[in-house]
Amino acid sequence: MNPTAPTQPQPKPWIDCQAHGQFLAWLERSAGTVLTTTYNSGKLALINSVDGALVLQVHKFARPMGLAVAQDRIALATQTAILWFDRVNQGDGVNQGDGGLLPERPEGCCAQKTPVPLIPEATFVASAENVTGKLNVHDIAFTGGRLVFANTKYNCLARPSDTHHFARRWQPEFISEISAGDRCHLNGVGVRNGRPRVVTAFCETNQQKGWRQQDRFTGGIMIDMRSQEVLARGLCMPHSPRWHQGHWWLCNSGLGTLGRLDPDRGQVEEICRLPGFTRGLWFAGDYALVGLSRFRQQHVLDPTPVAARLRKAKSGIAVVDARRGRLVGILEFVRGGREVYDVSFLPGARRVRLVNG
Repeated sequence: MNPTAPTQPQPKPWIDCQAHGQFLAWLERSAGTVLTTTYNSGKLALINSVDGALVLQVHKFARPMGLAVAQDRIALATQTAILWFDRVNQGDGVNQGDGGLLPERPEGCCAQKTPVPLIPEATFVASAENVTGKLNVHDIAFTGGRLVFANTKYNCLARPSDTHHFARRWQPEFISEISAGDRCHLNGVGVRNGRPRVVTAFCETNQQKGWRQQDRFTGGIMIDMRSQEVLARGLCMPHSPRWHQGHWWLCNSGLGTLGRLDPDRGQVEEICRLPGFTRGLWFAGDYALVGLSRFRQQHVLDPTPVAARLRKAKSGIAVVDARRGRLVGILEFVRGGREVYDVSFLPGARRVRLVNG
């Protein structure tokens, strides 16, 4: 695909990005805002199109990971807390009593030389936080008006608590106790009909740090929470299970693919092969937004199988036509966001502003 819409260099903490293929055209048609976290660089990015130009807002947080997005509320998992943002307006202008909070210029980078004025249609203001401590929270999700999260440090699904760091909600039957220590690297939460139904983990083990010692490239699993049945085995570092059009989808991250569960065979079939470590998934109509990450230079998880396929991985967000399994376009993070964790989408809100503090 030929690159289009290069952005202008920006000082830190901004992300330099470049749109490829039909990403910008899709974003313009979608009339919504894409949200993504780049946890290793501490950024939450809001991405939209204003009059055909790409606009990024970038906000700094300590290790932002899981995102839960609704029309009137956003939740964000950070290193030691889950932060809440409530929507305070529904119009296409800023309330006069906002204390001058509208930024003087668009935060981030624009797709043209002249900055595009950011006139928000939806403003989300920080409203609360749940202190979790360092639980290594991964996926978070709204379920029936409440929030659940993957408590990776304690190998369980949990809820926020007003009196403790977390309240246990569910755990795999092969985990014998709730104690600190990442055993199976439980990371993904899949919601269906407003209820958490599946989780993903790197392996099926009760051993302390067992996921680092077992074959994490073939030991990944998806578990049905109600029956404790393992729906699929043999996955490669799975993340981001999502229910869409009657099927469970996920990122087979170590292979750099988007996959869909075949329940009859208990296998995840490859739908689209992508140019990076895949993690973070959201469906906007017939299109899948998939997070892409570059390879880590020195880490226990390297090298992943996708590294054998790619000379150089991209980081950013891929748009995939889920009906045809075809890559439509990519927003590549050229600088400032090596690893994406989560991706979400806010439909019907082309201009969005986040006010933190």
